[in-house]
Amino acid sequence: QQRALLAALLLREGRTATAAELIDALWGEEPPSQALAALRTYASRLRKVLDPGVLVSESGGYAVRGLDAGALDLATAQDLGTEADKARAAGDLHRAR
Repeated sequence: QQRALLAALLLREGRTATAAELIDALWGEEPPSQALAALRTYASRLRKVLDPGVLVSESGGYAVRGLDAGALDLATAQDLGTEADKARAAGDLHRAR
């Protein structure tokens, strides 16, 4: 579940996720009765393995901050997709591949 928490936060690209949103992402419609306590435990464990200040608590939730834009494969894939779209629109099908 710690990995799922980290993935959910990384997909938000620096935006804060509320505890309720994260509980839903981790357990869906039937979370355990101690879901909030478990979420806090997972966040605490993640903080121990991440650089200081990366996992932050704010506004009743959590966010991942301080990663450069190219640190995630998702960001790289999105950038490449945007470049391919631009090349295709310009008629450069070779570069669009």
